[in-house]
Amino acid sequence: MKAGKQLLDASSRFSKRLFKKILSLAVSFNSLMAAASAGRNLLDFYLCGGGWRPYSPYLLDGNLLWAAVLSSLVNIRSSVKIGKVRIKRILFHHYVWGLIVLILSSLLLVWHYSLSPLQLFTEVYFTGDYRIFVFAFLIMGGITLILDDLQDIRPLNGLLTRLSINPKNHVRALRVAKYLFHTLSIYISLSILLWLLDHPWRLDPSWVVYIGSLFINGLLGFVISREPAV
Repeated sequence: MKAGKQLLDASSRFSKRLFKKILSLAVSFNSLMAAASAGRNLLDFYLCGGGWRPYSPYLLDGNLLWAAVLSSLVNIRSSVKIGKVRIKRILFHHYVWGLIVLILSSLLLVWHYSLSPLQLFTEVYFTGDYRIFVFAFLIMGGITLILDDLQDIRPLNGLLTRLSINPKNHVRALRVAKYLFHTLSIYISLSILLWLLDHPWRLDPSWVVYIGSLFINGLLGFVISREPAV
């Protein structure tokens, strides 16, 4: 009986750790997608010299897209902290697997489309070729694994520690800023949705990913970011 109870306790602890790790990776992945999509919009906005008002009249100003990027960064930091649990690694650290996935998918992208990962997220629009989404998924997945183990890379660990802000000195300001970013991320997603309802012929799967990632990013921000994260 005692051995069985110990086994159940060990299984329960492992399940909780595994859930935290999966949640951490999922949040980081979604946040990366949101940041990349919003960053793409920001690039187009500034290339137009401010003459383009994205998703008007629902989005008040294109510069608000920065809030989605910042919300994503806050969530990534929080998710990495959540994912710091002890789970036995398979051969290598996660960042090694992430580098392998990132390098291989980047090479395949160059081979199939003669595009770099940077071009994929800054120049390519959806054309009906769903393989583009596969490459984006793999590249984002590789980056997610790297971020998950970023603090285990010794040369970066000291740098991250020096760059970190002590949240105890800025609790109220950080909390207000954090929740503002998450609220604006949700607002941006709803603005894009309303704009698409006015322009239904523009709808394609990439918009679903964009709106969904922004909305989930903002919503999860209120759930996981209970402690100030910088």
